[in-house]
Amino acid sequence: MSAPLSIARESLVGPSLTLGRLARFGLARTYRDVPERAAYHAQLAAKGMPVRRFALLFTPRSGSSRITDLATQTGGLGYPGELFNPRFTPKIARHYGARSREELVRLTLLDRQVDGIFSCKVTYAHLLETFGGPRRFFAEVAPDACIWLIREDILGQALSLARMRQTGYAHSTEVKAGAEAAAPITYDAAAIRHALRVLRHLERRTEAIFAARRLTPLRLSYEQTIAMPEAALLGRIAAHVGIPAPETTGIESRLQKLADDKSLSFAERFRAEHGRWLARLEAARQPMLDRLHQDNT
Repeated sequence: MSAPLSIARESLVGPSLTLGRLARFGLARTYRDVPERAAYHAQLAAKGMPVRRFALLFTPRSGSSRITDLATQTGGLGYPGELFNPRFTPKIARHYGARSREELVRLTLLDRQVDGIFSCKVTYAHLLETFGGPRRFFAEVAPDACIWLIREDILGQALSLARMRQTGYAHSTEVKAGAEAAAPITYDAAAIRHALRVLRHLERRTEAIFAARRLTPLRLSYEQTIAMPEAALLGRIAAHVGIPAPETTGIESRLQKLADDKSLSFAERFRAEHGRWLARLEAARQPMLDRLHQDNT
């Protein structure tokens, strides 16, 4: 099964646009009226390009923020943030004085590295909105290695995504006292089903990238990463990228997930109401999950 491209864009990054309109409006307007920063560019150029680059491709609510937090704390795996998320690129472009996407990529490669290691994280939707598709991303960012992060429990993932959209909070560290109590989450089967379709679409399109480019990513899941000791997780990432394992003494995640009994009850209710549809979706995902577990045995 598949969802139209507009579903992924509209749900996760903004209004639906054709690729032609993306090129004319979405990509171009990011760099409109950006001030020149020639002296800053010269300063960054002195750093030289990174010697190793990797990209974390992920689906929303799969634990990518935890990996970013841990990797950044090590100081040896770059800063794998959402540099190319279209929500953030206008601000980043202005900071660097980048007047085109190519210039933005070059300047972030120069600046967002640690000891020669550059990293970033992107969803398939980010590749569409910022690069017009994966071709330009792989040509310009040119990652030496890719990591592919999903969540095995896609229903739990969809509930987490729907919850974030309702409350506006992604992690417990962001929640202000009493905020959730003032705006409690409610069961919305249509929103959950929509989130499931979006997530599955992003999975399918990302898998297609790996197949078309004959890439072998390090496959990880939310469930695996939260069960691993931090040192083991970061060591696996470093080994896949081809760099020494970073120092991890004293490193632990500063993020906590949002969860309560409602999520479990909502999952049970959705499965009872939409069991056959969900079973078909889960069956379609099984080959991807089989590859995940084969790679981690």
